[in-house]
Amino acid sequence: MAAQHENAPDQPQPERYYREYITLPADEDSARGLLRGSFYERTSRGWQLISAIKEPSGDVLLLEWDTLGSFSK
Repeated sequence: MAAQHENAPDQPQPERYYREYITLPADEDSARGLLRGSFYERTSRGWQLISAIKEPSGDVLLLEWDTLGSFSK
């Protein structure tokens, strides 16, 4: 019986980058809590934040994450 390789060509590779759109509530404390929750969840997986962009409307934030957790990989 042959051992299976982790990077078998027939298996799809996970996306390296993950985009997260967060609609910010009007209440500043609620917005902070929402962002903290997102940061905690993603960083606990070992992801690194690449960029954060706030839309001109001011109520949507785009966060882009590196799911491999390192820029050098």
